[in-house]
Amino acid sequence: MKTKINNENKARFFAGYLGQKVLATSLKGTSLDGKWIDLVQSNKCDAEIRLKPISSITEQYAIEVLNILMGTEGNMYQNWHDDLKSNWLRIIKADLLDQFGSRQLALAPYFARTWECGDYLKSKGYALPWMGLSVDEMVDAGWIKLK
Repeated sequence: MKTKINNENKARFFAGYLGQKVLATSLKGTSLDGKWIDLVQSNKCDAEIRLKPISSITEQYAIEVLNILMGTEGNMYQNWHDDLKSNWLRIIKADLLDQFGSRQLALAPYFARTWECGDYLKSKGYALPWMGLSVDEMVDAGWIKLK
């Protein structure tokens, strides 16, 4: 079931980014906190949050997401040949785009870890689908502005 585009759901979506400096509004302030959530929900201010598209994920964050999925730590890929490493990172980024770029599908064996990856990516300021809404739909609704 797809979530409705309204101020109450916009405020709920914004809550997933609490504490981050991602807010864009005509009022003062850029750090998203509880007062902004209340203002958004009550339609007392026009606000959007500025997030990065998953397509712009850095090598460092892509490797960290892979570590979360694999249950590994550190950069076991640092000694790989450059061609192998760049091909592997290209595949990781494409998979992330498939998983988090549109409708946020979850791979059954990695279900819990997939959600942990989503939390990690949100903590780094990446735009992710939410409650059946794609990133594009939230951009069109004025909830998100992509950097």
